[in-house]
Amino acid sequence: MPNSQKNLDRGGLDTNVQITVPLSVFRKMRKFVEEAEEDARLERKAIIVLLAATAILFFAAIGYFLIIEIEKIYSRPSAQPKPQTALRVAFVGGEETTGTTGAYVKRWVQKVEKNGNENYPTHLRAKNIHGTLLFMATIRSDGTLESLNIMRSSGISELDNAALTIIRNTFPFEPFPSDLRQNTDVIRLARTMVFKSDGNDPVKTP
Repeated sequence: MPNSQKNLDRGGLDTNVQITVPLSVFRKMRKFVEEAEEDARLERKAIIVLLAATAILFFAAIGYFLIIEIEKIYSRPSAQPKPQTALRVAFVGGEETTGTTGAYVKRWVQKVEKNGNENYPTHLRAKNIHGTLLFMATIRSDGTLESLNIMRSSGISELDNAALTIIRNTFPFEPFPSDLRQNTDVIRLARTMVFKSDGNDPVKTP
């Protein structure tokens, strides 16, 4: 009696049973697996190609709209710059008080002297410090100060600094009168300022 039959009779499993798969079936199964793997590779390639094509179309669309916007910018009529008009300057020197310009300067000089005499540094008078300097001021049509410079120093820095402070504190001054504004943008004036250590009016701008 074959061993397999004996094992079956004893109620056991036949461990010697062999299953034979025909070679043709095995080849078909192997071909099926290979085709499945190839399909998976093709599917991955297709996804990669699709993503690449999408990215190319996206950036191409951005480039197209950028080109359109650039063309719009360059096709706009360029704004012509406004021609710059020369600044109309009225130069005033010395004791010139004629006309509207002179009258305006005279009123400002009076304010300078008043401010200087009321705020003359007491320590300068106590030290008997005195001197003369020449300054140049430029006044805008709205009565504000455009520039201020010491053209000739008194030789004493304390006097020069006091003069600058006195002058700056007179601004803003009154705007130009309408008839002066019609032909003048700024007034540029040069004046002498005298500091005296005695008398009731220690500051003069003759």
